[in-house]
Amino acid sequence: MRLVAAARREPVRLRMLHRKDLSRIKEVWYCATENKPISSGDTVKGYEYGKEKYTAVEDAEIKKIAH
Repeated sequence: MRLVAAARREPVRLRMLHRKDLSRIKEVWYCATENKPISSGDTVKGYEYGKEKYTAVEDAEIKKIAH
């Protein structure tokens, strides 16, 4: 199989695969403090204001300062 130019301009979405068996690679979010995997729903964006010191930043705040 090879990639060729298409008649329509649509983004090509490629996935990361394990070379051995072509299965999809799963990204695992991991909490360093609790030493266990967590779901993506348990994450929040944050700003590091000092060494290992963070404050949470919500998407609405990012949009507000971006405009």
